[in-house]
Formats: sequence, structure tokens, C-alpha cells
Amino acid sequence: MNFLNAILLGGSAAMLAPLLIHLLNRSRFRTLDWGAMHLLETALQSNSRRFQWERWLLLLVRCLIPILFALALARPVLTSFQLTSAAGNKALVILFDDSFSMAATDGQSSLLEQGKSQLSKIIDTCGPAEIALWSASSPPHNLLDGSSLDKAKVRESLQTLKSAAGTSSTRAAFLAGLKQLQAMSEPNKQLIVVSDFQASHWRAVSHSQLQTIQEPLNTASSKLQIVLLPVGPAASHANVSVQVIEAEAKTHLGGSYRWLAQATNHGANSLSSLLLTFQIDGQEVARQSVALSAQSSEQVEFACEFTQLGWHHLALSVDDPSDVHGDDQCFAVVQVTPQPRITIVDDSLSAEQIQSQQFIGTSRYLRLALSAFDEPEKNAYAVDTIPSTLVNDEKLAMSNAVMIANVAQWSDKLLHSLNDYVVAGGGLLVFEQRSGDSLASTSRATLELRQHSSDQALPLFGSLVGAMRSVSQEQALHLETSTPGPSGWMAWNAATDPLRSLTFTRWVQLTNNPQASAARTLLRLSNGDPWLVEQEVGQGIVVQCASSCGDDGTNMPRQTSYVPLILSLAEKLTQHGSHRAQVTSGEPITLHVVHAPQKVDGERADQTSIAKGVAVIEIKRIQVEGRSGPEHSPAAPFPIDCPIHDDRASFTSTREPGVFAAKFKATAALASLPAAMPVDPALFAVAIDPQESQLTPLTKTELNRLADQLGASLVFSASEYDAMQKLQRDGWEFWRWIVLVVLALLFVELLFGLRLAASSGRGAA
Repeated sequence: MNFLNAILLGGSAAMLAPLLIHLLNRSRFRTLDWGAMHLLETALQSNSRRFQWERWLLLLVRCLIPILFALALARPVLTSFQLTSAAGNKALVILFDDSFSMAATDGQSSLLEQGKSQLSKIIDTCGPAEIALWSASSPPHNLLDGSSLDKAKVRESLQTLKSAAGTSSTRAAFLAGLKQLQAMSEPNKQLIVVSDFQASHWRAVSHSQLQTIQEPLNTASSKLQIVLLPVGPAASHANVSVQVIEAEAKTHLGGSYRWLAQATNHGANSLSSLLLTFQIDGQEVARQSVALSAQSSEQVEFACEFTQLGWHHLALSVDDPSDVHGDDQCFAVVQVTPQPRITIVDDSLSAEQIQSQQFIGTSRYLRLALSAFDEPEKNAYAVDTIPSTLVNDEKLAMSNAVMIANVAQWSDKLLHSLNDYVVAGGGLLVFEQRSGDSLASTSRATLELRQHSSDQALPLFGSLVGAMRSVSQEQALHLETSTPGPSGWMAWNAATDPLRSLTFTRWVQLTNNPQASAARTLLRLSNGDPWLVEQEVGQGIVVQCASSCGDDGTNMPRQTSYVPLILSLAEKLTQHGSHRAQVTSGEPITLHVVHAPQKVDGERADQTSIAKGVAVIEIKRIQVEGRSGPEHSPAAPFPIDCPIHDDRASFTSTREPGVFAAKFKATAALASLPAAMPVDPALFAVAIDPQESQLTPLTKTELNRLADQLGASLVFSASEYDAMQKLQRDGWEFWRWIVLVVLALLFVELLFGLRLAASSGRGAA
């Protein structure tokens, strides 16, 4: 503790005055006995001890008053709050949360505007400082491309945050900000986090994740200080949102398309009638009203049928009565293609049987699962069944997937055709092969194939040359669906584990080919043997099954799970290579240039990638009608050109939700470059993270706990920040509190004096 006017501490000597007065008063009185004195002696003796204590207390109070008054005049300062570097220049890294949840309002202004206002005041009053300003929405990025000493430039960059959108990525921004802060040279380093601190994000942060934030603080050579500045009231905001739950990326022409979405009431009041509007390509096609109680959700389903090929965009809008409208729409895109065609290769059928459509061979159950309806347009797939002798490049070019049910002789021509088909992007499913000649010929042809092509499609595994195993019916095996492996490949709900009803008494032992190290096991038998394995080859995929597609050695075709299993495999094969067309705000999306397949002298020719700088992918935003607030206005200028590298372009300006179109655009005139090339996806949708719609901040208790865990200071306004800075710079001057104590003691002294005077009067009477 220091004193600003230490010389005035000498005034504490005034405490001697009450002592001298007390001593002088004692010497002025003499005791005289008088006639009725004996009547008062008993009362005086009983009260004398209490009178003595009150006099001593009064004396103590009178002595403390000049001491404390002198202490107040000396202006004491507690230095335990001071930072040695606080008086110097600062290095400030500001993390500003401009995610969608900051669009919530208090009836007057949005949390985004409140945060900008508080931050502007801090920048104005922080003194000389090197400042870096980060946007904490995903992906975190530095708005200044470094740091700046020019406060006007910092304020100008702050005002560029016009809209609250994107997904909060405060933890990643924390790490990036701390890394930059450590590199700054100023001794006084602060990281200021301005956010609404949504509970949906921060309650999910684990202790280990908080420790990763604390590690730079513990290892830093200089003092790093974290300051948390919550904005907005500590209460939930009313909001209604819609989000896509399930939307297929592809469908075929004339097929029934199903779109599942969810409407959620995040507020505390029930809503009796919310209007939902469903649009396709900007045209309204359906309406539906829902009633939502407080903090509840309801799923809604829309079905439609597309009559035009190509890419289409879908939108669902809700008439939200709240003040937050950026999540009142959700979007999806779908590619409508001709009916996918699957070619089944089955040598167990004769040419006469195929011509008369008497499909009674090994593949009869497989064909029935893929095309159960007599009317072809009702089926999800168009199916052709042919013998292996009819497999050629022209036939494969018309097929979206090939399923090998039974091949009697694996010829070199067949292997080469299938290999080129898969490498070019086709999907191939191979079931157990029964023919012994098939095993021998495959082994021979494989050696030739390895010399022919560096991309080997067959055989990937030992299934075609592996050992055949069988057990009795009593020892039949079943599938272990809990096998760890790639998830999400089944298009049906297997929560009740229906695959365990499948039993097997005959299977091929799948042993990974050493050259197929990337093979993945999708399903295993109960004895641990792989049953279904896959591997990507070139741009395509090969899936191999250890059992027959028929009823030889298995009960699979007679079980209810057979049809959805086969349909899931068909979807996996036909949609392989489809690129992601739906992302969450803040996530980058990769766009691919699609080359037409080419052959030279009858052999597959590798495509030449587009040279750097000769073409771009142009991104445009598609306007979809619907209610939107000012926080939903586009911040990024469109169109945006994305440079192409290795036939791919990355688009990162995905903060705002919506539908976007991608188009190939040549920037240089080259004879070898087509004027237009397909882009996949040609349309893509950006969705708001559902957590951002839950406008419930952390409570004050939770904020204090978070600050303690991070070792941070918690302030709720710019004025509190200024007071904290002053305290760290100057220490705590508490003379005002001492003056209040002096005034209180004067009042106590007055009460004691009156009490003693009254007691003396009663004693004299």
C-alpha cells in the first residue's frame, strides 16, 4: 500500500488531544461526601463498571477520528490490484462474436449493435494500443489482416460487420487470438471477448477444451489477460426457426421426392398458428399451419415430383412473429437425373430366359428387390440382366452401377472393361462367385491386369480367390451390425437391428489383398470374418460381398431386411462421386469441374487438369422470396470468382444462409478449353447451425464460473472495463471509504456523549 500524500499522516498526532482532555478532566474533580451519599452508593457501585467501559469506548472513538481523518488526507492506494505493465502501451486482440445469435434484439437494437457500441467506447478510451480485431464466427478471420495502431482504422473495420450470420467459433478464435497476442511486442497484453455467450455452445465446451485455451496463458513469458464482455440481457429471446432434417441429394425424373423439415419454437410462449410455405425453384407449391407450444418442435413433410432434369432448389419459410428472422428459411438442393440404370451380370441365365424375361437364376431376388413394380416408372431403378459375354464399354457407359451376381468365366476383356468403368467413376458390387473356373481364371487375369493399369479394380480382396467356407444349419452365422466402420451408408433405419435375422451357412473368406490397403469393412459375420467390404478405385467404388445374392447358403432373400439392404447398396453405388451440396454456415464447400470421359485408341485416357489461371468458377446467390430481417442482408458481394486448381475450387464465403449457383467461366481463350463445362454441384445450399437459433445466454453464475476456469476478468460494460483498467493502472484509492467511516464514528461519538451525559445526570439526581 502506498500514500499519495504521506506527509499528511502526521495529522494522526491529533489523537493526543482527546487523551489530554480526558486526563485534564480527571484532575478537575474532587470527591465530597454529603448527607445522603450512602443512599446512592449501591447504585453507583453496580453501574460504575458499565460507565467505565463506555468512557473507554468513547475515548477510543475520539482517538480514532483524527487518525482515520489523517489517513484519508494521505490518500492511501492498495497496490495489490496493480499490474506492472498496465501503465504502458497495450496490445489488444479483440474477438467479436458476429454469429447469427447476435441478431437477437432487446426491442431497441440488436446484440450485434450493442456489442459494437461497447467495443467502440473501449477502443476510444483504452489509450495507446496495438489492436487486432477478429471475427469469431466460423471460420475465424482477422478483419485487419494483422494489427493496427490507428484507432480510426479499427473502428472502420468494426463497422464492416453489418450482419449477424454464421456459426460461432469462439474457441477456435480464442486459440488464433492468443497466438497473435503472444507475437505482439507490447508488455500489456489483453484478449477481449465480446459475445452473447450462448448456452448451447458454451455448455458443450469440455474441461479439456478449456485447458487448451489456458495452455498459452501458462506458457507465455509475459502476462496475458483475458477479459469477457457479455452483451445483452441474461434472458432467453423469442424465436422460431426451421431446419432441414432429411433431403435426398438426388432423385430420378418422375420419382416421388420426400423432404423432411422441422419447425421449432424457442420462446417461452405457445404459438397457435404458424404458417409454413414450401417453394421449389422460387415458386410456392404448398402451405401448412402448425401449432407449437413453448420450447417445442414439430417435423413437417413435403412430397413432390420433378418433371425436369437438372438442379433444383427448395425452400421452407415460416411466418415468425419474433424480431429474429435470419433463420425463418431453410434450403436444400436436389439433382434430378434420369432413372438410374443398374446392370446385373448373371451367367446362370440362358439367352432364351433373358429374352423371355424369365429371371429365375441366381439374380432373381436381386432383380426383384431393385424393381418390384410392374410399371417401370414406379421403380427407383431401371434394371437390365445380361450374361457376362454381353458386357462391353457401350453397355457399361449406359449403367450407373453394375452388380455381379454370377460369372462363369472372368475373361480379360471383362476385367479390362470393368476396371476402366470403375476407374472412370462407376460403382461395382460383386457377390460370391460359385464357379471353380472363375477362381482360377481370375487369378490369371489379375496378373495381366496389374501390368495393364496402375488402378486395379479387381480383385480388391481375396473374395474371388479366397477359400469357400460352410457350416451346418445349426451353426449358421449372423451379421454383427455393431462393427466399427463407415457410418451413414444405409438409407434405412436399422435401430432395431433387423440385419441380425440374416443367417449364413456358406460364404467366401474375404482376405484383404496386400495391394488393397484402403479396403474398409462395412459388415462382419458373427465369427469375425468380413461380409461386406469396399474400396475406392480411381473415381469409382467396388463393394464385395462374401455370400450369394440368392438363397444358396443364406436366408437373406426371405427376410424383410433384404430389400432395404439391397436398395441401400444400390444407392451407395449410384450416388458415389456425388459431391456435397449442403453445408453449415462458415464451412467451405469444394466445387468440381466435370470432364467428359475420353478414350484414345480404345483405351481410357487420363484427363488433363485445367491449367491455373485460365478459368474460374463463378458463384451467384439465388434470391428466394421469404421474410427476412436486416440482419439477413448479404454482406459478401456477388458474383464471386473462385480460382480453379486441379479441377477444383473452394468457396469459403458461406457465412450467410441461402442457395448459390456455381458456373464454369473461362478467363483465357484457349483452343483446348471448352467454353462451358459442368460443375458439381451446380447448386448448393448453406444452412444456419441449429444451435445458433437457441437464443439463451449463460446465466451470471455460469459466466462467473467460466471466467474462473479461464482465469479471466468479467465486465458487463465499457465503463466497467475502464474502471478495471484504472484499478490495474493506478491501484485502489479507498480514502472515500475512510471518510465514510470517520463520519460514522462522529455519529457514534455523538450518541455515546449524549448517553454518558444522560447517565451522569441520572446519577447526580
